[in-house]
Amino acid sequence: MSSSRLPVNESLGGSVGKKITFTNTGQAPLHVNLGEQSTGYTSPDGTSTTTSDSSAGAPTVRVKGNYSPGPLSYGPSGAKSTSNDPPPTTSASTGPWTGIADYPEPVMDNAVGTYQGKVYSVAGVSGIIGGKFLTSSYVHDPATDTWTPIADIPEALESPGGAFINGTMYVAGGWSADGARATLYAYHPAADTWTRAADMPDTRWGATASGNDGKLQVVGGIVGTDAANTVVAYDPVSDIWSSLPNAGSAVFRAGGGCGIYRIGGMTSDNDTASSAEVLPGRDQCDGDDVSWLSADRTSFDLAPGRSTTVTVRADASAVATAGTYTARLTYNTDAPYDGASVEVSLKATNPRSWGHLSGTVTDRHTGAPLVGATVLVCPVTHAATTGCGQHAHTVRTDSDGHYDLWLDARPSPVRITASAAGHRPAIKEVTLPPGRATTADLALAAT
Repeated sequence: MSSSRLPVNESLGGSVGKKITFTNTGQAPLHVNLGEQSTGYTSPDGTSTTTSDSSAGAPTVRVKGNYSPGPLSYGPSGAKSTSNDPPPTTSASTGPWTGIADYPEPVMDNAVGTYQGKVYSVAGVSGIIGGKFLTSSYVHDPATDTWTPIADIPEALESPGGAFINGTMYVAGGWSADGARATLYAYHPAADTWTRAADMPDTRWGATASGNDGKLQVVGGIVGTDAANTVVAYDPVSDIWSSLPNAGSAVFRAGGGCGIYRIGGMTSDNDTASSAEVLPGRDQCDGDDVSWLSADRTSFDLAPGRSTTVTVRADASAVATAGTYTARLTYNTDAPYDGASVEVSLKATNPRSWGHLSGTVTDRHTGAPLVGATVLVCPVTHAATTGCGQHAHTVRTDSDGHYDLWLDARPSPVRITASAAGHRPAIKEVTLPPGRATTADLALAAT
């Protein structure tokens, strides 16, 4: 690689492309996958925010209990089932759902991830009563509607967490015949191989896993012997685990996804939760781009001794405010080695013709800030005639109900429309002087 750092300076609204050269210095051909990780933002006054949050979140909760992983020899009542009724049939082809080819064997508590339009299913258990732990794993190709075996995961696991990060599927934790595991395995589709990555800080099964911002997040589950609300994140570039803010509840066997979301789960062997929560600010799902960073290709092949050039573009029109934005352009290969990255920074400055607009969106009755409200800013001339279209600027309010952006002041005045769930939209029109700050607060009435 020709450079490990790529600094860019550009005015808001502008865009700059720079080239990076990758060279295969080894003796074997390589398949290279590129990915992106947002790493932070520093405002013009020096205030810095990063994607790694060191705050503790809720107090740590560990709930002791007799949690039951693994296949059972008997039913929950302690006696073998004597029913002669056939098992209920299942079908996924009712209504808008469309059935696909059956999985090659019965499975539950498996890890599932998607990559390049295909679905990967790894490990699991063949049944809750009398079943066995599985190492077998498969990929489903919707083009042929077939399941094809892939390399077995190195050990049989039930209830691991799994997600794809930049072309590699990571499978964390789970329960094996030897007990709870802290292992992290990485599957490389191009080579159909597994490698071992850094273990989690603790054994953990029944956790929720998701891939966001180029990292793997593992939420809750049974940590050691207790249900816990702790959250850990794995960085494939550094091969290091770190802590994220604790979730609000200690649950296991919950659902989850990019966001980071935790939906439902169990609080004991007998109690199921309906609660749900989100850790905001981590919504760059695997496959998504950092909004201001792009490359002219996402993967390529390199023969031994050959080089190729990738154009990396930093787009200052994709950010709302001035400041320094940082990210990593990550790259990994099908070779059994750790990935690496290029540190990219975009210093976005304000053109002289732009103005600063900010304000707070609140509930009209209570005065409380409305978090996550949508604020649409559009020149009045376009709003009244052809519509906003490409002239629209949309932002969301932060945890204090505040919004903040710089925009071209030349089509001033602008119309500001604020909307939020459970409230009627509010509209305000303001004149935006170039190079100056304008404040526009909006109060929304509840429906």
